[in-house]
Amino acid sequence: MKYKIDRLELPPLEEVDLTNLDLSGGVGVMLPAYNEEENIERAVKNSVEMLASFTDNYEVLVVNDASTDKTGRILEDMSRDNSHIRVVHHKKNLRLGGAIRTGFKESGKEIIFYCDSDSPVDMWDVKRVLPLMATYDLVAGYRLTREERFIRKVYSKTYNSIIRSLFGFKLTDINFSFKLIKKKVFENIELHSNGGFIDAEFISEILRGGFRAAEVGVHYYPRATGESTMASPSVILEIMAEMWKYYQRMKKGSS
Repeated sequence: MKYKIDRLELPPLEEVDLTNLDLSGGVGVMLPAYNEEENIERAVKNSVEMLASFTDNYEVLVVNDASTDKTGRILEDMSRDNSHIRVVHHKKNLRLGGAIRTGFKESGKEIIFYCDSDSPVDMWDVKRVLPLMATYDLVAGYRLTREERFIRKVYSKTYNSIIRSLFGFKLTDINFSFKLIKKKVFENIELHSNGGFIDAEFISEILRGGFRAAEVGVHYYPRATGESTMASPSVILEIMAEMWKYYQRMKKGSS
């Protein structure tokens, strides 16, 4: 089965109109974090500034995935100073998939923006996307510019093509961490992935559940400090293994 994902353009920030969007359930930013002591304070502050510009009903939820640096301490200090900031600490490292599952479960707001903790996007782009949530249940971002090594570009294109062939949906930038989602979509979805396949899994489940999805182009800002391991051979192998397991579960469920 082929699933439709609308491709849309965003208005300038000064033209954003939120009057037709029901914000009574609140808006939250969810950030999974592992050893992000150099990045996390900026990510949280940028999130708070953006959310507070249009609502008092917001939260910034950070899932500290058993960081071994000062990430947890920084977050505790910030949450004491601002009641809109909430931290969930994992006692052991559950990796990206585990952190995202915790974040979706623990979020107390109806509209959730999920993003990495190294600030890969301009948080004000979230406000530009929000009006679309009056129509859609999921809006995913794709990078307008991608300054990446050749091998990573090849990996991304190959991965996106495999997802399209196996699961019937075409998304330009599946693993890019810019996604707005309505919390209600997770009421009947059970996620299993622990690694980088988690994005493709929850997108596939949302589409299979009959929810509406769109994608928009946003500017991307490469990680300034720290290291990403998402393109390492072990991570790629784990993604392939989780993809195969999910494909088998999906086939079994539809038979």
